[in-house]
Amino acid sequence: MKSKISVAAITLLLALLAPVQVHGGPSAYVSLEVPAAAMYETGGQLVVEGVFPLPLAETGLSYFVPLREYDTGGFKVGAGTRAMLYLVGTSFGAYVWPDMQAEWRLGSLISEARLGGGLIAGYSDAGFSFQFAPVFFPGLSLWWALGSRGSLRVGGGALGKLSLPGGESVMGGLADGMLLYAGVRVVFGR
Repeated sequence: MKSKISVAAITLLLALLAPVQVHGGPSAYVSLEVPAAAMYETGGQLVVEGVFPLPLAETGLSYFVPLREYDTGGFKVGAGTRAMLYLVGTSFGAYVWPDMQAEWRLGSLISEARLGGGLIAGYSDAGFSFQFAPVFFPGLSLWWALGSRGSLRVGGGALGKLSLPGGESVMGGLADGMLLYAGVRVVFGR
């Protein structure tokens, strides 16, 4: 009886997803982001630090499913990976984590909400690391798509780091907080 229910549930799920998969597709991007401000809490006080002259490189690969015709103004959701690379003085590092995102497009204006983390692979001066950790990276951004295809985008947003108990030491003890940035992005695919 359980196997019949399982087969019926899987068949129903595939039937519902089949038409959606035809219209979905992979997407990749590369962006360069210049931090404008960093905000974090320390000792019960909110600390705001000013402009940083060093840009962050970001890249990602996702599979998106449009929930409405996206090119003319719609909504799509996706899942994939996101990576941040940094260079501070002579210190280089990179972190990669799974990422879920939702995009809403209205003409050339694109609003993006993201949530990633839970599993973090990284490289820093201390070497490679791979850990399951209760650290999450929420983000909101707003982009203006340029050109007829909209592959080049300019905009900005906020990227946060939120450590739940047990995740404070991940990423070299980087404090929880939020980074405000302006950037440019090139998007490949859907």
